[in-house]
Amino acid sequence: MQCWEDRSHEEMGTLFGRNSWLKDIKQDDADAPCYRNEQAQRYVDIIQRSHIEGLTQVLVEREASRLECDTQLPMNAESYRGILAMMVSIDPDLLRAIIEGQVARKAEIPCSAVFNQLVNLAPTRDTPPSIYQNAICDREGISPTPSQWLRIQHLMQLYVSDTPQGDELALRVDQIVPSKSFPIPRTSQNKRLRRYTDFDTRTGRMRFEPHQGRRGIVWKFTERLLERLQDEKDENRMHTPLVAPVVEIGFSNNVARRLRDHRRHRGSNYIMNLAQALFEDQYPKNFCLKQHVIYHCWSADQPWPSEVLLTRLGQGYISGGTGFSHHPAGLSNGRPWEKRSMQEWIRFEQRTITCNTRFWDRLEAVGQRTRRSNERKEAEARLIERIQKLRELVRDTADLELACTSMQAGHP
Repeated sequence: MQCWEDRSHEEMGTLFGRNSWLKDIKQDDADAPCYRNEQAQRYVDIIQRSHIEGLTQVLVEREASRLECDTQLPMNAESYRGILAMMVSIDPDLLRAIIEGQVARKAEIPCSAVFNQLVNLAPTRDTPPSIYQNAICDREGISPTPSQWLRIQHLMQLYVSDTPQGDELALRVDQIVPSKSFPIPRTSQNKRLRRYTDFDTRTGRMRFEPHQGRRGIVWKFTERLLERLQDEKDENRMHTPLVAPVVEIGFSNNVARRLRDHRRHRGSNYIMNLAQALFEDQYPKNFCLKQHVIYHCWSADQPWPSEVLLTRLGQGYISGGTGFSHHPAGLSNGRPWEKRSMQEWIRFEQRTITCNTRFWDRLEAVGQRTRRSNERKEAEARLIERIQKLRELVRDTADLELACTSMQAGHP
């Protein structure tokens, strides 16, 4: 701990060589392959090999069992067709940016395909229920370095510890993002309590004792993050920004208000809020919460599966040290289809159909590939049936020859 505290913020910025790295990265090709990890590369490979329908099948049928915190999707054919239509309606460039963790970065590249898509998805008064992404990064959409995250990881563990040092840190960090409920007067009874783990956002009151469950989840996040940072250390990339920032992906029926609540740390993700407050405490004005709407739900049956699938694709769970989500996606959405009238859902669908011209091209391409695949499967089935009949014919012929031979042997 002492080695970090001995350095000023200016010295830390020089140590990490951030300015020179930023100069280099701006000169890079924005469309160059940039994989955050093997899972992201696997998703991209599946799209290139089996197209969007192949990726959808993998996500729906096999992916949930690989994640310790996730939601199982329905397996029937009707649900699959609806999910496939949802996946096809996502712009391919934006989908790849979500997979690679490059949404925040490419949003800062004017006139790029992702930039234009995010502009079209930006919240307005008539925005449909939507999926959004929060990411902790700098103004250029670039993640902190592993060294910076390592410092935050240590402070998060200190924050949830029941120690005088943790009390002192919490007293400072809990007041960084002001709200109507904070700061609160500290007394001998509540000095051990923390805003981000022990505060009830529904009642606006502190608990009477530490919330060990939440503190345990924060600790679990720090352990998984440390595992991710260890991989960067092994590759000697501790002072180079992470390829993809740590993200939170969620759903809201009123996305503009929900994003505002996240910025104000009100009814938000407490792990993300704590990390952001610590970054502001340690690196003032260097990092912020980048927020983007990444998908508009245009059918009443899409809010739940879209949050589940995009959280998987964007790696938003704490299990890999890549996300802040600790609760299975889609389970806290309530009944979003009931919060909008049928006329509104019809308008959202018509808008998608009429404005998203590439959607029809992609849907037609999927239909053609499906037809070719079905024709190939039918041809293979006919071939297998023909081979089976030939085998039966050969077997019957052999049995007949054997019978004839036996008859000739018994009757000379």
